[in-house]
Amino acid sequence: MLTKIQIKLIQHLSETQTPLTAEDIAKLIDISSRTAKRYVEIINEEIKEDGLEIVSKRGVGYELKGDLRAVKKLLSGESYEDSVERVRSILLTIIQSQPVTIETLSGCVHLSPSTVNKMMPSIKDYLHKYSLELSSKPYYGLLIDGGEISIRALLTDIGFNNEQSSFQVNLPNLSEDEYKQIDGTVLEHLKKIHVVAADRDIQNLSMRIAVSFSRARQGCRLTDLSLPKNVRRYHLQVIRQMMDPLAKSFGIALNDEEVQYIAALSGPVIQSFEADKVNVEDHIHNFVKDRIREISLISGSDYSADAKVIESLSVHIKILLERMESQIPVKNPLLSQIKKKYPIEMNYAIFLAQKIEKEYGVTIGEDELGYLAMHFGAFHERMNSRKKAVVLCSYGIGTSQLVTERISREIPELEIAGVYPIHYLESALAHDPDIVISTVDIGGYHSDIPLVVIEDFLGSDCIVRIKDALYHSGEEKPSLAAMFRPEAFFRFQAQTREEAIEEIGKRMLAMGLIQKSTLDSVKMREKKSSTDIGNLVAVPHTIFQGDLPSVVGIGILQQPIKWGEENVQLLFFISFNSADSANASMFRQLYGCVKDIRWVNQLIASSSYDQFIKNFSF
Repeated sequence: MLTKIQIKLIQHLSETQTPLTAEDIAKLIDISSRTAKRYVEIINEEIKEDGLEIVSKRGVGYELKGDLRAVKKLLSGESYEDSVERVRSILLTIIQSQPVTIETLSGCVHLSPSTVNKMMPSIKDYLHKYSLELSSKPYYGLLIDGGEISIRALLTDIGFNNEQSSFQVNLPNLSEDEYKQIDGTVLEHLKKIHVVAADRDIQNLSMRIAVSFSRARQGCRLTDLSLPKNVRRYHLQVIRQMMDPLAKSFGIALNDEEVQYIAALSGPVIQSFEADKVNVEDHIHNFVKDRIREISLISGSDYSADAKVIESLSVHIKILLERMESQIPVKNPLLSQIKKKYPIEMNYAIFLAQKIEKEYGVTIGEDELGYLAMHFGAFHERMNSRKKAVVLCSYGIGTSQLVTERISREIPELEIAGVYPIHYLESALAHDPDIVISTVDIGGYHSDIPLVVIEDFLGSDCIVRIKDALYHSGEEKPSLAAMFRPEAFFRFQAQTREEAIEEIGKRMLAMGLIQKSTLDSVKMREKKSSTDIGNLVAVPHTIFQGDLPSVVGIGILQQPIKWGEENVQLLFFISFNSADSANASMFRQLYGCVKDIRWVNQLIASSSYDQFIKNFSF
């Protein structure tokens, strides 16, 4: 079975556009080159049945070959070797059997007593997230101390294996068949009252009811002193109608507190999933319109002209505020994918979240940020859908196939309407494409349709330039490199991301390149959501208003450091003035190029600003 770090290695190989050497892998996942080579051998033994193989090319590096669908399935799984999974398993065992001795506990989870003891700090840290404590009762063993509602919140997290590809129930005293009965009853009743709820919300409601029944069977009851307030009568009635027949079927005595507790947590669920059927208060709708107008000015994208963005975000924020009022935690299983696919949209989500927090006095976590970002991502998917291109190639059939295959793989939303020799330009234009892609420059090109010349069609930047022309044609396209400054090139040492941001920020502040409020804003943004983007790169940034021009500071660390989920050695500290236009296109340039680990390594190896600029090209 693969460990988490081995799965991380596969993920890096699946995402990079170029082969990774053993040294690249070592820096990316913080192991030695020798260990990287050994991991490749172990991984190949595990993945060969899935039709996958890590191929080694002498002098080039490692590449992942095989069915990409198998890779996706593999990456969606979790290994029991992962320490977090061990912690969750240990906590479930303690809840089911507490108090329990170390010896009994270690036997239940198939670990040695010494291993369990070494994991105690991690176990306590996990409990602290739920305001719970691990205590030891002399002669009896370990038990979890804390409020019943906190224990139930913990169980809702660890009592289910809630991956995209599978769902497994691990609750004490409740079978998987009983959970299916709960889930079926919830869905049936929601349909009966004509509520179309999101799949995630239906699942969350079913899980909370399941946890309630599980705890009832353990004799753990709620008291009215620990219950959330302001439960609506209608919600109480709906939950009662769901839980009463289930309790009777399971032989569980159901008290009023249990129903009241679930009703308090499920208010946002009993809303229509269809935006046009949800009544949104005027103050929320007006708030969203004002914030979207601001984000449109900052981003250069006209979100405010899209009624769907305003409508869907208004409904989302209404439900978000109700979740906050009822203290309902939200998990986002897509968060990692959202951050990688929609990094720019995450910035707008953070801007919006900060405004929501200030206006309504709530705190928005990273999981919720991911859901907010999806609204901006949906806007761009609508704008970018059904784009059509023609390819002009002067090198023959083999080359034209290579070019079109690469474009189709990297930009799947782009339809290739035809491939023509250069002399057949007029035939190509007859398709009325959104963009023309050519492997050579075309003298006297006369069409208004954007032309992208990709002479180096095997290079890393050609896809970036195609996307830039496709989605930002007609705009003046500023270069990120134009915002570099010789005096803002730094090589330094840091142990943590906080130290790295502080160091580069203070140096830029001392030179008058940024304001102190800019550094504070970058720190605040980093706390909301990590800015690591893979392949040893992080992009701490902020958008400000003022007289100073936009600037990008370059920071190269002596050694890679842990930065969120990734190791990082190269920093682009970006301070954008909101008065500058087309900021988003520069982000897309950077996010596109960073997929090439060789390009990143060349930048990291730069000993001077001049050498860095020479290596930096889009």
